Amino acid sequence: MRILIKFFLVSLLFISCQADDNDLSPDEIQQNSEPINTENYEEFIYLKLGTRDIIFGAGTKNQSEKKLGAELVARYSRSGELYHSLSFWGKMEETSSNELQRLGGNIENFNGEGIYKTGKEQKNNCNFFDFGISWYSLYDTGEDGYLEITLWDGENLKGNFDIMVYNANDKSQSKNITGEFKLKVQ
Repeated sequence: MRILIKFFLVSLLFISCQADDNDLSPDEIQQNSEPINTENYEEFIYLKLGTRDIIFGAGTKNQSEKKLGAELVARYSRSGELYHSLSFWGKMEETSSNELQRLGGNIENFNGEGIYKTGKEQKNNCNFFDFGISWYSLYDTGEDGYLEITLWDGENLKGNFDIMVYNANDKSQSKNITGEFKLKVQ
């Protein structure tokens, strides 16, 4: 009888360890040989980081907080002049390991469609948090990066970016991030 129980437990363990890769959503696949098709996403931020393709899309698991979005805020300068600041973000949590990937950006003095430079002397910036390491565009002294807004109709935002980000702990390490986005603005 003990042998039968042992055989049953080993069989059960073997069956439960098999995984079905067909259950993965496109948002959970981060390394692809081909770019991710963004046509089926109502909202997304798509990154190309070296050989990795990462998408923060409307299909990501949405738990207690919004994991993708954009917000336009009216602000006043020190001299009392009204201006608008645009912030956007996307994040993805790996729940099994409590790891986090996040891309965020900010455009001060947002005026609609156009090219906004990023870098140390600019008020526009992007940050990327990749599994415990923070990367920031504000350390870019060459100021070669940009955020381009190609569509702004008052509610919908579409564009692309090409930014250089630097490791917050070791500014000699940098990464080039390119990508595109389509977001609804709150």
